[in-house]
Amino acid sequence: MRDILIIPTFNRPELLWLCLDYISACPEYGELDIKVYLDAHYKRQSRLNETKEVLKKFNDNVKLYVRQPNGYRGNSYNLMMAYSDAFHSKAEYVFMVEDDVMISSHFFEWHKQAQLVNPVCSVAGKNPGHGVYCSIGVCFNREMLEPIVKHCVHEYFKDMGGYCRANFPPSPFGTEQDGLIARVFNGKKAVWANPPEAQHIGWYGYNRPHGIRPIGNLNDKYKKVKEVLYNKEELQKCVKDFGDIEPLKIAIDCK
Repeated sequence: MRDILIIPTFNRPELLWLCLDYISACPEYGELDIKVYLDAHYKRQSRLNETKEVLKKFNDNVKLYVRQPNGYRGNSYNLMMAYSDAFHSKAEYVFMVEDDVMISSHFFEWHKQAQLVNPVCSVAGKNPGHGVYCSIGVCFNREMLEPIVKHCVHEYFKDMGGYCRANFPPSPFGTEQDGLIARVFNGKKAVWANPPEAQHIGWYGYNRPHGIRPIGNLNDKYKKVKEVLYNKEELQKCVKDFGDIEPLKIAIDCK
């Protein structure tokens, strides 16, 4: 069974395009089942047509799955249910890269080496300090998803804060998917890449409404994203509410 790469996305097809540029530069690209999960929020436009247009630029091992509209806030439902789908597969490893995470060409190689130490999970992004979990380019041995996916229930998605308070000890972590997973594995440590093999660059999106979005058609937005990410001055003009976004340090020949 081929390893699975999950890419949750919502309404940033231009970032998804750049994300796939980086993924397709990896030697393992053709060996993966790449599953793009588009979250069709019931009150928000999901950019379905543009997402389909992006995926046409990549080969047939990138598949689109459209999540049915739901009344749950945030992106926890989309991501957690993608993990649940992967858990019920026969893959050995499950990777997850959000659409605003860019990875190095050594991303998958690094994860496979990190997994040899039998961690809870391996994380390719910058360590935030607590060392437990952060969804910046992660990999799980599929069996390690079992204690996570048992929380893929209506009670959690309907009231994430109340559910976490009722089912876990007090915690400094948030209550959406990162916080839930950190709670599940609290007391255990992930393996982190040093230096990072992935970088979070999402200065705008569902949870970052004040960042300045690129405008125009898909090609215009894709071009603008690259111009902003490789230029510190341009990036500073666009980032309004997310202080740790930096110019893109991971480079490939897609500029």
